[in-house]
Amino acid sequence: MKRIIPFSLFLLVIPFLFLTCNLTEEGGGGDFIDQTLQGTIAGSSWTFAAGVAEISPFDETELAFDLYHIEAAGTPCDFGAFSATQIVILFSVPNEVGLYNLGLDQSVTIYDGTTNYIVTTGKLEILTIDTTTNMQVTGRLVAEYDSSYTVNGNFSVTYCNN
Repeated sequence: MKRIIPFSLFLLVIPFLFLTCNLTEEGGGGDFIDQTLQGTIAGSSWTFAAGVAEISPFDETELAFDLYHIEAAGTPCDFGAFSATQIVILFSVPNEVGLYNLGLDQSVTIYDGTTNYIVTTGKLEILTIDTTTNMQVTGRLVAEYDSSYTVNGNFSVTYCNN
């Protein structure tokens, strides 16, 4: 009987610990800064210059984003407009305006030219989706992998209707 009581308490405490860990892991990353998306990638300064959003090839209810620190060579929606070896921030979100906390279910990938870093700390917000007039999607992002991989600020990308 003495062994059952401590074991029962253990079983009651463990789910609570997992729940509290999940609550603190998601989101975070601080507040959005009202500036052009910028930060540090691979220990070097990085500033957003151009990008694209399009319907995800994996899920038609989501938009897939590519954010670059260089301008497109030609029309942003053309294949090969951005070099595949460039630093890029990638993510997909539901095709609707909204705020999304980063975590295990919603992440951002930072590709530094050699390695993919999966970022689960931070948040992103899609502010506007214009698929008819200006063909632009605007948003803001705060994402922190570690001190060498962190970005914060606003972005506006071309919506590609491919």
